[in-house]
Amino acid sequence: TDTTGDYAVATVARLRDGVFDDAWFRAWRDAFDAGVCEQAGGVEPGRSEIEIAGRTVHRSTCVGGVVIHHVHLDEQDVVVSVQSAGPADLGRRVVAAVKE
Repeated sequence: TDTTGDYAVATVARLRDGVFDDAWFRAWRDAFDAGVCEQAGGVEPGRSEIEIAGRTVHRSTCVGGVVIHHVHLDEQDVVVSVQSAGPADLGRRVVAAVKE
């Protein structure tokens, strides 16, 4: 597979006890997506939830084509956010490979 132009950047955040809830996770995703997509024309409307490796993953796309995946690992209370671009879909691959 030709991966020229493909990239992925993962951010891993271990949370303090009691920090995570749905409102916090939504605010995290909104802020992360806005920061990643700022220079790419903003966040495309139509964010979605998909299942990858048996986990619910939140997916967003920048106007410029960068794709963002967010997943919360319950047991470790860790959030993994991956921004990626290119036909190899490295963001999906990274999220699929994350171990609990």
